Amino acid sequence: MRRSNYLILILVLIFSVTTLAFDVYTQDFSGDNLPEDFKVIEGKWKVEEGRLVGESSSGSVQGRVIFGPELEEFVYSVDATYLSAVNNSRWFSIFFRATPNGMAPYHMFTIRQNATASNGTELAFREPGGNWDVRRTKAYKRQFKIGETYRIKVAVTGDYFFYFINDELQFAAYEKGFRKDGVFGLHVNGCKVAFDNIKIEPFNKEEFQELVDEVALEASPIFPRIVAHRGNSSVAPENTLAAIKSAIEVGADQVEIDVYMTKDGEIVVMHDATVDRTTNGRGYISQMTLEEIKALDAGSKKSAIYKGEPVPTLKEALLEVKGKARLVIEIKATGIEEKVVEIVDELKMRKEVAIISFNAYSIKKVGEIAPDIPAAILIGSAADYKEIERIAKSANTRILDLAHPLIDNKTAAYFLDRGYALWAWTVDNKEIMQQMKDRGVSLITTNVPATALSMLRVQKQD
Repeated sequence: MRRSNYLILILVLIFSVTTLAFDVYTQDFSGDNLPEDFKVIEGKWKVEEGRLVGESSSGSVQGRVIFGPELEEFVYSVDATYLSAVNNSRWFSIFFRATPNGMAPYHMFTIRQNATASNGTELAFREPGGNWDVRRTKAYKRQFKIGETYRIKVAVTGDYFFYFINDELQFAAYEKGFRKDGVFGLHVNGCKVAFDNIKIEPFNKEEFQELVDEVALEASPIFPRIVAHRGNSSVAPENTLAAIKSAIEVGADQVEIDVYMTKDGEIVVMHDATVDRTTNGRGYISQMTLEEIKALDAGSKKSAIYKGEPVPTLKEALLEVKGKARLVIEIKATGIEEKVVEIVDELKMRKEVAIISFNAYSIKKVGEIAPDIPAAILIGSAADYKEIERIAKSANTRILDLAHPLIDNKTAAYFLDRGYALWAWTVDNKEIMQQMKDRGVSLITTNVPATALSMLRVQKQD
């Protein structure tokens, strides 16, 4: 009898552990009142027709409720339905890793009723002092219709975050946060939203391993990506197809070029606003036609062996790198952002380009029209961290392409800890290349890509 009881107990324990491992927490609001573990922090919350309804009367009024266990890694999902909104910029979020009393800091997945806006969805944090720290924004493919239900999900392990809408990946990111564990919550702002079918499950490493690997590579590449500045400009004439070909031949991961628009609306590759320095002609690109620019010699000033090398168009440069390397396009003048993206789209090459600029407007504009293209703000000088952050926020980017003297140990740690990616330019010294790598820089732009590759890729054969 006693042995039989032990067997029954063991079976019960096995069943319980299996059940717990499958569903850590579920809630379908089948009762008439708020579940016992739900704690209202602010706003109006009630159970209505089998759903939890949160209401906030304006954008200045927050509505929050917390619940559930304190967990480090998990998959948290919920059905969400907008019932009304003060205006279509209002939002709700699911949040997690919150303190047991529901106060900041915590992590958020925010969705505006007009989810098609450039900031329609946000990967964000609420800082310890209560300020919003929006790390990433992205437009969703359509608005969240009033009365339509969407399945919202976030999968979290360590500093890796994967956000989904109707099981479609919206964000895959590595972001340093403020807490490693905590409870769960819902947040409404200027809207009325119904929530149902909350489920919190264990994080399945096998299911998300491929995404984790991809994000890890983006966040901290095995080696810094090597970018050939204006092509392999130490060997061939800068910003020509010859320089681009040479960069690819030596094995550069990416090739950087500069672009302007001609008088007749074509995008050409040139660093200066005039053709004077690098060609046998004179004049401003904006006052010349493509035909006039194509008649120039862009090679002879580098070497007689490049005599007759023409100024390429952006389209020609893209075709030269297609399938071989990423093209980093520096926009030199505002107003050409849409045209640049149009040419990239014509060749179906969004996944093979990045865009940089010293102009915050250009980077912000690219983020709005092509949020899936990496867009970095170039910064050559700054008084302190705050100035760099101010510039980055005005450009609405988390990618900093900094002059290498700006990247000391403290600066690198400061920005990496806050979820920024660090790129460095223009690094031709071997010692500085090593410093940049050691400080966590993920991309190095150089005039001597062969030197950088031979130095920083010695482990590549391992």
